[in-house]
Amino acid sequence: MTNTKSNNEKVHMELMSVEGNFNIREIKDQMLSIIELPYGKRKNLRMYVILPDTYDGITKIKQNLTYEQLNDWTDPDKMKKEFIEVCLPHFKIDSTYSMKNVLYRMGMTYVFSDTKSNISEISDESLYVSDVINLVTMQADEDGTEETTNADDEFGFLSLKLPQTTYTADHPFIFIIRDLLSKCFLFYGVFQKP
Repeated sequence: MTNTKSNNEKVHMELMSVEGNFNIREIKDQMLSIIELPYGKRKNLRMYVILPDTYDGITKIKQNLTYEQLNDWTDPDKMKKEFIEVCLPHFKIDSTYSMKNVLYRMGMTYVFSDTKSNISEISDESLYVSDVINLVTMQADEDGTEETTNADDEFGFLSLKLPQTTYTADHPFIFIIRDLLSKCFLFYGVFQKP
């Protein structure tokens, strides 16, 4: 399969595909569509793929995306369940991020100071935190969608249910992991290129 990057460069890549009943929503005024996929082994995690209609539409979506918009776009009452074929690239992210500046801006300042830090509950020695490192591993592969491969028992012995549509993410898209129990967005990323 050929993937079109945001600069219109064509790149060959392998796509994984699965057929099943998925929540999907098309937002015409924003020129995008969203699909909800199960993620990982826990039943309460979902991955949302936000796919612009055009290969270069990702920049506009990223610039204007808000928390309120995400909540609205992923509202299950506004999504429609359809039997479709989903084609996504395999991808994996392994990265580390320093959280010191983020936590400092949020008001967590004393813990990083060797003179003001008070972590006396941990040790009798004078301790302070030099940095907080966030290790990120995120993977999208067949394991994230394996629970959806069984079609619902909505068809009889002599009928064959074929997908009405195909959702193919063959250009840059946004992906979000959400915990349905807490309703928290746990991870946000952009797939740019294979």
